[in-house]
Formats: sequence, C-alpha cells, structure tokens
Amino acid sequence: MTNREIKVLVKTPYRYWKEDSSFKHQNFVKQDVKPIPLPENINLWVREASAHPSNINLYLIDDMSIEPLYGDLFASGVNDMGEPISLTTDQQQWLANHIGLVDSTYEGTVLGIDIRKSGVLV
Repeated sequence: MTNREIKVLVKTPYRYWKEDSSFKHQNFVKQDVKPIPLPENINLWVREASAHPSNINLYLIDDMSIEPLYGDLFASGVNDMGEPISLTTDQQQWLANHIGLVDSTYEGTVLGIDIRKSGVLV
C-alpha cells in the first residue's frame, strides 16, 4: 500500500461531516480502526481509540436495529481488496440521501445513517 491521498468524509463527535481531500491512505493503517461496510461500496471506519461511551458520534440504522457508533469516523469508498479509496460523487450523494437527525433520549439530537434502501429516517 502506498501513502496516497484520498478523498474521505470525516466526522468527530459533536461536529458535522467535513470533506478531507488530502487524507493519507496510511492513516487508516496506523490508527486502530474498524471497518463497517455500507451499501454502494462505502466503508465507515471507526477509530476505536477515540471512542468514549458518553459521546455517541452517529447512529447506524437498519431494519433490525439502531446501533450507536462512538469515536471518530471516516467514510471512504472501498475497492475489491477492501482498501479505502476516494469517495465518488455518487457515493457522496448516497450518503447525503441517507443521513439525517435522530432524536435520542440521552444524547439529544445526533446524526444517523439510515442504510435501508429508502434511506428515510422515521
């Protein structure tokens, strides 16, 4: 793996997504990250070392559950070998269509990604 730059979206607790087009590929390897596969060849990479149980960063919503994710997150495209690659415009649009606000009893309003086909947060 080379230390190439890729375009990702970065999310930290209490902040909105921001684009980082100079994210170093090796940063994924150096950090304690756990990949979570999403539709459209997108991975969420959760940096577990930054996780704190009182800081929900994002909810992951599907038909069966609503899972809180803690710690810093990176969203990237992913190639056939599971390596992070730059997000395409279509992948960024998919994320935009599936992100919304979720009301939480304990955390207030938190962003969520609804991975159901409709992408509509209910």
